[in-house]
Amino acid sequence: MKRFLLILLALGFGVSVFAQYRAIQKNRDVISLGKKQTIDNAVPGNKPDNFIVSNRSVMDDPQVIMTTYDLMTNSASGHQRFLYWPDGTMSATTTFAQDQTSAYPGRGTGYNYFNGTTWGTPPTTKLESVRTGWPSIQPYGPNGECIVSHQSGTLPMIFLKRDTKGTGAWTQSEVPSVTGETAMLWPRMVTNGANHMNIHIIAMTPPTGNGGTVWNGMDGALLYVRSTDGGATWGNWQQLTGMTTAEYLAFSGDSYAWAMPHGDTLAFVSSDAWIDTFVMKSTDNGTTWTKTIVYNSPYNLEGTGAQSPNFFYAPDGTSTIALDKNGNVHVAFGLGADSLYATAGYYYYRAFTQGVVYWNESMPMLRQDLDPDSLFANNQLVGWVLDTMIYYQGSSPDYALASYSISLTGQVGMSIDNDNNLFLIWTCPTVNLDPDGWMLRHIFERTATLGTGNSVVWNDNINDLNSDFLYTNTECMYPELAQLTSADKFYVMFMADDYAGAYMKGLNVTDYAGQTAITENYQTILSVDKTSVGVGIGDKNKKDVTSFKVSPNYPNPFRGTTSIGVTTQKAGNLSIDVTNLTGQKVISINKGFTNAGSYRYSIDCSQLSAGVYFYTVTLNNESRTMKMIVN
Repeated sequence: MKRFLLILLALGFGVSVFAQYRAIQKNRDVISLGKKQTIDNAVPGNKPDNFIVSNRSVMDDPQVIMTTYDLMTNSASGHQRFLYWPDGTMSATTTFAQDQTSAYPGRGTGYNYFNGTTWGTPPTTKLESVRTGWPSIQPYGPNGECIVSHQSGTLPMIFLKRDTKGTGAWTQSEVPSVTGETAMLWPRMVTNGANHMNIHIIAMTPPTGNGGTVWNGMDGALLYVRSTDGGATWGNWQQLTGMTTAEYLAFSGDSYAWAMPHGDTLAFVSSDAWIDTFVMKSTDNGTTWTKTIVYNSPYNLEGTGAQSPNFFYAPDGTSTIALDKNGNVHVAFGLGADSLYATAGYYYYRAFTQGVVYWNESMPMLRQDLDPDSLFANNQLVGWVLDTMIYYQGSSPDYALASYSISLTGQVGMSIDNDNNLFLIWTCPTVNLDPDGWMLRHIFERTATLGTGNSVVWNDNINDLNSDFLYTNTECMYPELAQLTSADKFYVMFMADDYAGAYMKGLNVTDYAGQTAITENYQTILSVDKTSVGVGIGDKNKKDVTSFKVSPNYPNPFRGTTSIGVTTQKAGNLSIDVTNLTGQKVISINKGFTNAGSYRYSIDCSQLSAGVYFYTVTLNNESRTMKMIVN
C-alpha cells in the first residue's frame, strides 16, 4: 500500500547571495498554516514496510575537502563537482574557502584527488589566482582535467586545465563573455570527443540583481557556448531556439544540469517552478538542438499583474538528467508547490511538499497539474519521505525545518551504469535535530532497472545512505552523484556539517530558519555497493533482468528474523539458501513451484552466530546472491 503524506505549508524562502529568480520576486519569510493533504491515512512515526538501512560504515567515508563556504548550489546539483574516472581514480572539487568572514575574500575552487589507493591531503588554498565559485570539472585531453568557474556579475568566467589528472600545474585563462555582458554566471560544463577536446558550457547572463543588465529582453538568459580545441578558442554564445523571450521571462541560477555525453549526443535539462521543465538534446555534438517539454508550466510568461491559484504543484528547481547507453534521456526532479499573486509576486510553498518525479523520453509530457496520486499510479512518483514523524516536529509558526528553498525531497541526482541500472538520490529531513533544534537531512536512494523500450522496474526499497549511527547528528546535503560507476559501486560526494541550513542563505533572508554561524563543512565521499541497494553486478547476475528480482532483506543488520522480497515475472521452482563466509550452507528453504507474482519470505536466523552471511534466491536455473548481517 502506498504510504504518502503531503503537507503544504505556506513557507517562503529567500534567495541566496547568488540566487536570482525574477525581478518581481518577493520573499515571504513567515510560516502560516496552509493546505494539508494526507494519502492513505499516514500516522505519526509511520515508515513504509520497505524501509531499509545501509550496512556500510561511516569509517569508510573519507572527508576530502574542508570549506567554511557552505552554499554549493542555488538549485540543481548538476553533476558538476565530482568525477569518478574509468581507472578507479576520483577528482573532487567544491566552492572553497577557509575564511571566517561572510565576504570570503579567499573563495575559489578547492580540489582533491584519489589515486586509486588514497586521497591527497585536503587543500588549504584555492586553485585560481582570483576569487571564484561554482566549479564544474570534466575530463580534458587524453588524461587531463579541466574546470570552469565564475568570478562575479561583472567579470568573466575562469577556465583551468592540465594535461595529467591529479598532478601538475594548472593553466588559467578566461572564457569570453557574451557580447553586451562582461560576465557569465553559474556555469555547467561537459566534455566529449576522442580526447575530450570538445568543451560545452551552459551559463547565465548576470541578472540586474547580480550586477548585470537585461540581455536580449531577459533579466537572466541561459546561453550555450562550445570550444572544439580544448578551450584554446571559443565559439559565440548562443541563445538556443525555444529559450528566448518568446517562451520565457527569465531563468534562475543553477536551475539546469547536463547529462554525461553519449558519443556526439548531448542533453541538458532546465527546470524551475514558474517555467517549463524541458530538455535540450543534440545528436551532432551541439550543432543543432531539439527541445522536448517535460512539464508545461501555465505561468511561463506571467509576471506582475498575473495571478495563480492559492498554490500549484511545480518542480522545485532541483532537477537531474542522464543518458542511458542507448542515448535515451531520463529526467527527475523534486516536487514542490508555489503561488503567484497579482500584487505581491511569488511565494514558495515547496518546503513541506514532497515527491520525486521521474520521466523518460518514451513517456508523454507530464500532466500539467502534477497531481501526486496520478503520478504515483503512472509509476512516475518514485521517491518520498519515509519517516512521517518529521511532520510532527513542532507546530506553526515554529516548524523545525531549515531553509533551503527546495522540497522535502529535493537535491535530486541520477546516474545510469552500463548494465542499465538507474540510481536516483535525493535529500530528505530526518527526525534527528541539530543543536538549535532544526531537522537534519540525509541522502536517500532508490534503484531501477531499465528494460527494452525504456521500460522501468523500480526496486521496492528506498535506502538511507547515511544510516550509520555516526551520521545521527550530521547534516548531509548537496549530494553529487558521479556519472560513471565501477562494476560493483557507485559514488556520491556530499557536504557534511553539524547544523541544518546554509549560513550563506541566512545572510540574505529575514527571519531565516537554520544555521546562522560560519562552521566547518566537509566534502565527504560515499562508496556504495550496488548489491546493498538491490542490484546484481554485470551479466553474471542479470541474465534476464525482467524474469525475477530480489529486494534486500529487511531488517539488515538484524537478530532473529528477517524478510526477503521476491518478484517473479514467470512461474518456476523457487528456493532460498543461506551460506556463511566459508560457503557452508546453513539454511535451505525450497518453496517449490510458484506462479509469477510478488512474495515476501521470512527467514529465521535466530540459531546463527553473529556475522556476515549470503543468501541466494534461485528461480529455475537463475540465481541472485546478496549479503546480510546477523547481530
